[in-house]
Amino acid sequence: MENTLLNITGSFDMETRNLISYSLTNIFETDKIRIELLGEIYYKNIKLELHEFAGLYKIYGISLIKNITGMFLIIIFDTKTKELKIFQDITTSYFNLYYTVYGGVFYYSTSLKKVMKLSHVPVTLNNKKIQEFMRNGFILDSNTLVTEINKLEYFSYISVNNTLRICGIDYNDSNNFTKEQVLKNWDSMLRESILRVYSEAGEANITLSSGFDSNYILYTLANYTNSSINAFCIGGEKGINEIPEVTKIAKFYGINLLVDTVMSQDLEYFPDIVWRLEGSLFECGVILQYYLGRLLFQKGNTSILCGESADEIMTFKYHSVNYNQFCNDKQKSVYFSYSDYPFYVTNSIVLKKNSLLLHSFGIHPRYPYKMSEIVEMSKKISDLNDKKEFHKKNCELRFQDSVLDNINSVPGTTHLFSCLNIQTLVKIILYIFRYNSCMKIFNFRDKELIFFNKIVNGLIQNIEENLEDDIERILKYLYICLFNEIFIIKNKVNFFDDVEFNQTLSEFLDKL
Repeated sequence: MENTLLNITGSFDMETRNLISYSLTNIFETDKIRIELLGEIYYKNIKLELHEFAGLYKIYGISLIKNITGMFLIIIFDTKTKELKIFQDITTSYFNLYYTVYGGVFYYSTSLKKVMKLSHVPVTLNNKKIQEFMRNGFILDSNTLVTEINKLEYFSYISVNNTLRICGIDYNDSNNFTKEQVLKNWDSMLRESILRVYSEAGEANITLSSGFDSNYILYTLANYTNSSINAFCIGGEKGINEIPEVTKIAKFYGINLLVDTVMSQDLEYFPDIVWRLEGSLFECGVILQYYLGRLLFQKGNTSILCGESADEIMTFKYHSVNYNQFCNDKQKSVYFSYSDYPFYVTNSIVLKKNSLLLHSFGIHPRYPYKMSEIVEMSKKISDLNDKKEFHKKNCELRFQDSVLDNINSVPGTTHLFSCLNIQTLVKIILYIFRYNSCMKIFNFRDKELIFFNKIVNGLIQNIEENLEDDIERILKYLYICLFNEIFIIKNKVNFFDDVEFNQTLSEFLDKL
């Protein structure tokens, strides 16, 4: 299947300053400027069309980027100065922007595969960043798992003419409300933002869990629109399964509920997840998002409203990150935990895993809780809302008892132990060992070796929830092995246009 998904892709000859664009996205072009956009841009809380953005950019230049909001990636090519600029929002947008310089040409794309195909740059696995990826599930700075290809990092933009410059940028904080206004009008302001995102999306499709955040979105749509609501929920064969609670909530509202269940089916689709994520990240939630994307695709949906990131933006620490802080943090060799580094975790993992996997199925997610006004509101009352106490209280005042009885703040169905049986886990460990004996990628810790041997020798015969962290680490090893095999070793340009990867996990495990 040919890949016709939304993307920004191009090449820029740094000697001739000739731009060739292959992008499939929103484009505005005159004889003076060419602008490409993935995502949505807002100025003073008003959504901008590209021609409106172009008019403001002509007046304010780069300073405009500091004051617009939304989740976006913008390409600007000045046809007079022959200068190319690439900007992103504070979250780094729905996508990663990959780039490399090879043979005097600057290649860029929201797809790692497209950069590799266009540039034909020889590639190697970035062994220096393996440890960081294993620790955090992502790489914070501009590095990727491919040594020769970088990504646009936080608080940065790209400027290219006859040289490539990576420039730092800070974003101006919104200051539209006082703390008193937020406390008084939290519900109405939150509701208005959700309704605005819904009206822009054009479809009342939502992810629904047994948590407060997605249920507040449902409450808003059910009570303040006349739309037919479609809710989607993924459950697990083992572990926490939210489907029973969600089914009761959906019945109360009288909405259409579509579900799927993660089964212990040996992760045969795992190479396809690696293919779609392109080495950008790994954490337990990718399984759920893969199932969700597949379900939405099967039902013919193209957009969905998600409740992600509410937990993080309602903490004080989320709002403490700026350009200088990021420059310090990216030098650290630490574990970026949800509690201590919510800004990086939500934007590099939570939103990226959703966005990249859903977009790979042709689904555009929208995140109401990431709207700038909600982020500002959350910052203003973060001292009262650190564990979402204020938000939860607001929900409790409005939800009916039959809904509240089924609310559970414990996340469900992202458990990796529910996706595996012991026989497959043994095969995966043996594959990792054999692959590493050939490639010399990992240095296993003694604790890991002891655990691996217990599994292989049958001393552990059942996969239980207490093994979740161990299994996640094993699957990170597997993820890197498969990434190396698919993107570095095979590196076949002729299949880089494929939307999906059709080789199963068993085909890899049985090969060594």
